[in-house]
Amino acid sequence: MNRDVKIEKVYTPEQKERRRLAVNRYYQRHKDDPTYKEAARRRALRKYRRIRKDPKATRRILDNTKNWAKRRKLAIIAAYGGKCTCCGEKEEVFLTIEHVGGGGKKHREECGNSTRVYIDILKRGCPKDKYTVLCMNCNFATRFNKPCPHKTRNL
Repeated sequence: MNRDVKIEKVYTPEQKERRRLAVNRYYQRHKDDPTYKEAARRRALRKYRRIRKDPKATRRILDNTKNWAKRRKLAIIAAYGGKCTCCGEKEEVFLTIEHVGGGGKKHREECGNSTRVYIDILKRGCPKDKYTVLCMNCNFATRFNKPCPHKTRNL
């Protein structure tokens, strides 16, 4: 039997939900068990070593992770209009999420990193009163409660 060939099983949504609930119940029962934690650590280490042996797999995983984070960011930017609210810049590379009234550092610390901030914003339904899209120039200019040069120039 060839162990390199994996057969992809197709599950119905009901089967997926049952499996998710079963795994969650198992975890809740065993999360304080040191042997469970050690077995989980060993499984993760085996997976890591297997991936490290195959450079193509490593590159594919990194690419998928980066693309996943980029898609989340672009979805949020699109939900907020797809351009800088100050100067109208539309180039996606320059756009960033701005916390209205500050609090971005605290939010990143609570979530862990910027990708998790994107997930949190999407879970909240992209509230318009808490976040906006600014280009990096406008974002850096408005730090420390200073006005953006685009707005002061127009006065």
